[in-house]
Amino acid sequence: QRGSLLRLGGLQLAGTLLILGIDWLFDASDWSAPALEEEALQPLHLLRLFALASPLFMAFWFAPLLTAWDRVPAAKSLFFSLVAALRNWRAFLAYGVAVTLIGIVLPGLLLLAATAVSAGGLELMSQAMRMLLFLVLMPVLMGSVYLSYRDVFASSVSGYA
Repeated sequence: QRGSLLRLGGLQLAGTLLILGIDWLFDASDWSAPALEEEALQPLHLLRLFALASPLFMAFWFAPLLTAWDRVPAAKSLFFSLVAALRNWRAFLAYGVAVTLIGIVLPGLLLLAATAVSAGGLELMSQAMRMLLFLVLMPVLMGSVYLSYRDVFASSVSGYA
């Protein structure tokens, strides 16, 4: 399925560039209030990027697995993935909240606590958090993609019908 997966990669690159282009157009326009400082606009910018990229995230959530394992063509896999993500929006919302709490809020609180204790502890805690996020959280998240694929497309996975 190398050809179909390469097409998916090209489509993802094109979608990402399109989203960045649209975001650049928003930045180029004078829609932001000039009185607001750049730091105040940064969370709004990230929120706008997330809103623009969400359909792309949903379309590519299951698409590589559908293409590689179920031999679904690239365009169809994007459609099926988008529909599956939209139909299971509640589960994805709970997933996003859990990942945000575990991957962003909890490490942030631990870093704040380390800052209160000592400045040297902050650097050590920051390095430990990065290692934990990469060595523990990322593999768990990758495993969750497979588990969600198996739950959503159980009838197409052999042995789970």
